[in-house]
Amino acid sequence: MAFKKARLISRFISKGSFKLNKISKKFFTLNQILKREKPLKRHKKTKSIKKPFNKNKSFLKVSVLLIGALGGLSHLRANECRYWSWSSWSYQDNIESGPNSPTHNSYCLFSSAQGSGTYYLNTLTTYSAGGASFTQKFNNGTLDIGGNIRFGGTGINGGDVGYITGTYDAQTMNFNSSRITTGNSYADGGGATLNFNATNNITINQASFDNSDAGTQKSYMNFKGSNIKVSGSSFTDDTNGGFNFSGSNNNSAISFDKTNFNQGTYHFNSAQSTFENSNFNQGTYHFNSTQSTFENSNFNQGTYDFNDSVSFNNNTFNQGTYSFNTSKVSFSGINTLNSSSPFASLKGSVSFNSNAIFNLNQTLNDNQTYDILTTNGAIQYGVYQSYLWDLINYKGDKAISHVEVGNNTYDVTFDINGQDETLQETFNKQSIITQFLGDDLQQEAQKTYQEDLTNSQNTLSGATSDKEIASADTSYTQSSNPTILKDAQNLENTNQQIQQDEKALKKDLDNLNQLANPTTGFNEQAFNQAQKQEQQDEQT
Repeated sequence: MAFKKARLISRFISKGSFKLNKISKKFFTLNQILKREKPLKRHKKTKSIKKPFNKNKSFLKVSVLLIGALGGLSHLRANECRYWSWSSWSYQDNIESGPNSPTHNSYCLFSSAQGSGTYYLNTLTTYSAGGASFTQKFNNGTLDIGGNIRFGGTGINGGDVGYITGTYDAQTMNFNSSRITTGNSYADGGGATLNFNATNNITINQASFDNSDAGTQKSYMNFKGSNIKVSGSSFTDDTNGGFNFSGSNNNSAISFDKTNFNQGTYHFNSAQSTFENSNFNQGTYHFNSTQSTFENSNFNQGTYDFNDSVSFNNNTFNQGTYSFNTSKVSFSGINTLNSSSPFASLKGSVSFNSNAIFNLNQTLNDNQTYDILTTNGAIQYGVYQSYLWDLINYKGDKAISHVEVGNNTYDVTFDINGQDETLQETFNKQSIITQFLGDDLQQEAQKTYQEDLTNSQNTLSGATSDKEIASADTSYTQSSNPTILKDAQNLENTNQQIQQDEKALKKDLDNLNQLANPTTGFNEQAFNQAQKQEQQDEQT
């Protein structure tokens, strides 16, 4: 029965062999003319096949290899990384050049070296039960990587736990709409270290890179090039491994746009690194470039290590642990702080561009202190030196009023959903500190003023009455009794003192009224001092 099935398959393959023969001849001739490929040594583990139809076993193996040549093979072992060529009646390596190549399996698990041209790394799963290590060089060539590529077994091969170490060297590398995955489907092995090295540029567009769970094995993907440009892509690690991006010279640049980083450990090493519209989610991040720039990006839960020179522009910070071993930190745009400030322990100098703002976006309790920034270097306030309070927004709003209450210290009021909230902001040479003073302080001051006004008016009324009585009854001043005369003199002095106290109390009330209804901003400290003086005069 098995032999009958084999014959049916044989007939099916025979019908397609003529077309495959033509295709193979064309590409064999083309490759010879262009000299894009150098013949590779046969893999020693692959048995030679004299005639594919002599034995059932041999026939089935050739059938699998032929299907692989047609692009239908989904798994490759290290010893199956070649296909059968009917034109030359021999095995050909599964590395092809040219845009119309029938097979593009350039990730076979053996070492090779190719010449100039364009090579392709497309959809396939490759694995090794016992482990494999290889280097494929595309000297002066371009390696285009696309499709769904997995290093690690799936299905019946999901239990193969061999570790793969692979290196790809090319002049230029392009990752387009590709997905690179490591780890096997059983999540118990199949880890890998993959190195992608380009003499010139590495371009990654709409791609995803996943280090899937591989038991105790850790997986890594390393990218190195003169320039690395990543857009619309994502990186995820579930192995406690990670990703490394390195520039190959002192002028190298690494840039990321619309990129998500998820878990894992990340290292960025280049002359310049730029991150735009990107998300850092969990994970551990080491930014070691000479200049690192972050724009319109989100820092979520994670551990962040910044080194050398760093610039922040329009970013959002949500929790996380931050450490700075920097020489310079600069700010521009609105940087929103949704939790404790990541800048509470900086190193090096700090500077602000003319549009820099810290948006303190959280609810503070009465008298709660919030350290926005502290550094062991010097803060260069620049143009903000004349209006320091404008450096801080509260809950997305700018200040509606401010009053200087000390040296570079201001009571600043914000209108938050119709309610006035006041922060005291202190700007020092090495720190920026805020303290929440309370809600609706000015309204409370106006209420207090009205109460003090009523009490003081009653006091003034009594003082006026006493003064009138003293003025009306002057007969005692004509008495010959020395005691009465002395009392009369004391009463006259008291009358004069009452008049002075009355004037002082009225002045206090006017001062309170002015402070409770300011035109430039409510000064809580000054109001409290004025109220204290008013109460003392009232008691007097």
